[in-house]
Amino acid sequence: MQISSYDWFDGRERGRPCLVVGPAPTAADFPYNSFKGVYLTCGDTPLRMRGLFTPGYWVNANNEFPVPEEHLETINGLQGTVFIFSDSVAYSHRPVNLDFLRNSLKVDWFAYDQRHFGGKPCKDSRLKCCRLLDLYPGRPTLQEFMQRRYGRPTHYSSGSTVAIHSLAYAILLGCNPIYLQGIELPRFAKDYAYWEPPPGADGEAGRVKLSAGNSLKRLGKTLLHKVSGNFFRGAAEQSPFFGDLPEILSDFEYLADLAADNGVEIYNLSRTSTLNEVRSIKSLSPEAVIG
Repeated sequence: MQISSYDWFDGRERGRPCLVVGPAPTAADFPYNSFKGVYLTCGDTPLRMRGLFTPGYWVNANNEFPVPEEHLETINGLQGTVFIFSDSVAYSHRPVNLDFLRNSLKVDWFAYDQRHFGGKPCKDSRLKCCRLLDLYPGRPTLQEFMQRRYGRPTHYSSGSTVAIHSLAYAILLGCNPIYLQGIELPRFAKDYAYWEPPPGADGEAGRVKLSAGNSLKRLGKTLLHKVSGNFFRGAAEQSPFFGDLPEILSDFEYLADLAADNGVEIYNLSRTSTLNEVRSIKSLSPEAVIG
């Protein structure tokens, strides 16, 4: 079923604790067996964490994976999970077919815009996403909806990581408190790693640190961040988040302040995440979480 508007999410999980899970190795540190709250995942985390939990919500903003036309079986295989994806990203370089989406997606799904602020088309005329402005006339971006819903004077950016939009949905759902796990956003390539169970052992904790070359090959699957060009060229120490980190942390600060003003507590559960630099996000150990 296609979800028609952001209003469907508003307060739907009010007062329930929520774990927003990313794919970093620290995702394995959480006591999943003792948590009874809402699971909200981003990128390819549901596949990595298969066997540990079934996410209630799966938020995406990428044009490589998951794209319904190419990964329909994977999406439909997560029955009971609400599939949320940015069509303004997914269809930036491919045409959108609403009939296909409505007829083929067998899960509850919602498509959101994260770039056409004020209903204005992109400056790059080669992008195909601007057709969405005609298909969804008057549709606000997620950022603009959050701005109006919570009475903020400004909105956050288009988002250089889907983890930002994931937090926005957790807030909109009314979850409280909200825990962030497996979202590292490292500055340096040596720390750019992902959690994976060992081969043939779904749900078992395993840690894999990928080389720079492998990281590039896996970007279409890890999907916390969309990269343009080769970020390792001439700067081998930098992670793909390096250049965008000031804006990323500013966006998290924006949402954390919005949440705090509405009585919502946000906790980062990793000691090594750059989110520890965000003033309005509190730190907590995974073991201290009771859901």
